[in-house]
Amino acid sequence: MRKWLIWNLIGVIFCVIGAVIIVKTLFQAGFNMENFSTAQYVTNTCDVEEAFVSLSVKGDMEDVILVTSEDEKCHLTFREEEKARHQVNVENDTLIITVADDRPWYEKIGFWAENPMVTIALPKAEYGTIKIENNVGDVQITDVKSQNLYIKGNTGDVELTGVIAGEEIKIDLNTGDVNFKECDGKAIYVETVTGDVTGSFLSGKRFEVETNTGDAEVPDSSEGGTCRVKTNTGDVKLEIK
Repeated sequence: MRKWLIWNLIGVIFCVIGAVIIVKTLFQAGFNMENFSTAQYVTNTCDVEEAFVSLSVKGDMEDVILVTSEDEKCHLTFREEEKARHQVNVENDTLIITVADDRPWYEKIGFWAENPMVTIALPKAEYGTIKIENNVGDVQITDVKSQNLYIKGNTGDVELTGVIAGEEIKIDLNTGDVNFKECDGKAIYVETVTGDVTGSFLSGKRFEVETNTGDAEVPDSSEGGTCRVKTNTGDVKLEIK
């Protein structure tokens, strides 16, 4: 019994020492987690000269930002790792952005203070289908119009501002919050296992809300499009502007 107590005491002492070392190291680094990142990022840019109607972005671990271009050109900015570069192609009127990551598994192990990022500046237009598939990372879209918008991810938040879809917006997440700011679409579908769904739409909706653990606050249903929200753990708070 005494040996058991001694070994437990030794374990506690080592844990305390380890915690002190970690806090001291963080303090010396000014609590800047970027100083501990094992990822080495570079910034690359390119313009898309070919015409396209739709957009497809498929990544693994990166943030995706869509904004309006200040001119009539499509500009791409990538924060990426040297051995995990983005590839850009236009096929069948669709701009396709993927990541060419051929690193062995052991080179993918490390600490990342921030995700890789792709920023897409789109000329003002109404696009066909915009599809974003990602594993880990946030998605931000501002002032973009399309017929359809599909977002699918595992972990990450989605923030849409001034996004208009002629047909439908569909968002499918495992863990992450979804926020709409003055957006609209004929049909809006949101499903997340863990996360809040909040924001505002520009026209009335027929609301269908399902949440197992969380509060739901939506306007009374009215004539207009459909808004169907399903979350397991999270609050739902929506309004009509």
